[in-house]
Amino acid sequence: MSMYKRHILPLFACLFLGMGWSAMGQATITSSSVAANNSTVSVTFSEAVFSGSGGSGALDAADFVLGISGGTATLGATTPTSISVSGNTYTLGVNLSGTPDGAETVTISPASSAIYNGGGTVSATSQSNNTETLNDQAPPVISTIASSKFTWGAYLNAADDDINGVVTVATTGAENNQTVTITLNGAAYTALVTSNVAKVTITAAGLQALTDGNTYSLTADVSDAAGNPANQKTSSNFTVDTTIPVISSLSPTTNSFVKTAHVGYTLSETVETGSVVYTRTGGASDSSSPYTQSLDSDELNSGVRALAALTNAPSLNDGSVYEISFKAKDEAGNISTVVKVTNITYDTTLPSITSARLLDTDENGVIDEIALEMSEAINDASVDFGDFKIAGGSVTGFSAGSSAASANSYDTSDNDKWLTLEVSVIGTSEFTVEYENDDDGTDIADLAGNENANANAKTNTVDVVDEAKPVISLVYIYDTNFDGLIDKLVIIFSENIDTDDGAVPVAGDFGDITLPDGTKATLSSASFTDPGGSAKTVTITGITS
Repeated sequence: MSMYKRHILPLFACLFLGMGWSAMGQATITSSSVAANNSTVSVTFSEAVFSGSGGSGALDAADFVLGISGGTATLGATTPTSISVSGNTYTLGVNLSGTPDGAETVTISPASSAIYNGGGTVSATSQSNNTETLNDQAPPVISTIASSKFTWGAYLNAADDDINGVVTVATTGAENNQTVTITLNGAAYTALVTSNVAKVTITAAGLQALTDGNTYSLTADVSDAAGNPANQKTSSNFTVDTTIPVISSLSPTTNSFVKTAHVGYTLSETVETGSVVYTRTGGASDSSSPYTQSLDSDELNSGVRALAALTNAPSLNDGSVYEISFKAKDEAGNISTVVKVTNITYDTTLPSITSARLLDTDENGVIDEIALEMSEAINDASVDFGDFKIAGGSVTGFSAGSSAASANSYDTSDNDKWLTLEVSVIGTSEFTVEYENDDDGTDIADLAGNENANANAKTNTVDVVDEAKPVISLVYIYDTNFDGLIDKLVIIFSENIDTDDGAVPVAGDFGDITLPDGTKATLSSASFTDPGGSAKTVTITGITS
């Protein structure tokens, strides 16, 4: 062996083995880690490192450069905020801007010409094993929960709480199958997130436990898979209104006669919408029926609405009979029970007097009643007997059908088409009847309130039908030859008379005439005077017995 091989090679071997591989290469990063809260990152070098090339000098934060990519957080500075060392491991403070969402990758690199091993070799800025994914610290977000996200909306009504309700909650950053919790009235309800939406069922029992008239909100909570909780979201308010509106005190009442389409009613609360429906059920045909009229403005207010025309009033058909139904819905959506009145006769035809029947009801030779026949049923309360005038006598009273003392067979019930006037006259002679309209508010009116058709004429002469039979009022007897036997009679009737054939009376026109002594008068040879319809008296002479 030459002197070179014996002395020089062992010298190199000794130097190589004594100094290790560092004399031949750089110190490298062998591993890295990140703190759970992302505040620091750590790197471990393959050997001891120094800030100077002479194998001395402690590292400081400026000897490292941080980088970041992806996610939502960024670096406030690329230089670490702090540094600590344990052996070959260096822990570096990280200045983050924003909240990491777990998609960020942080790179830890030596600064240029900043880190050396003991042999003075500088570590390259490009390393392996020097990246870490930040932990997800971004909480999920719950979107605004407006009342439109409740299946019942801004009001919970009587129908809504009969079934389960659903609250739709939209999230951002909450993974599928994360649990959304809704808290309402102290009770919790849950559902799983699917594609950033959770539909949480609120049970009917839970809804029914809410107090009518109160206002409520609910809260929503969710966490992401990393356990980051979202800020609790409070929903918009909703009001519980399970009181159904009530419609009462309807007018007109069932079985009424009306001349207008006016209606009246009482509402238990102000309503959002309402309607009145007129449906023809009888009487004259009406091809336009039914009429659905919407309530408007003040007609929707709570309280009493007096009988009056609707803003949207229908044009009903004269003579038709209607059913009128009422319905309303309040702001919460509660729908009232439909209420109705039936058998409403719509009548705009003016009544008129058809005839006046003169009656001697007790057949005593004196007309005591007039039965007025009307074109339709009349409201007895509208009659003022003082509006009637008769020739040769006076009207003394009015008998209102079955509830009064009318003796005739025509006027047998109240509020029918017959009116009975009590009169004071002499005899049974036909006389004129006049109706005077004095515009005093008591003119004859039908059941719907339509006044007499001739209400604009001050005096109306009524067609008279004389049904009062003439009767014998007085008989004078004579013995003209003073022989003790009656031979002449003067018969006075209650009114002017005539024979049914217009001829002079004959014996056959009279029945048996019994004289005061009990004998029957013989008229075979008698003579008769002819009243001819213009006299009340018949004189019979030549009577024998």
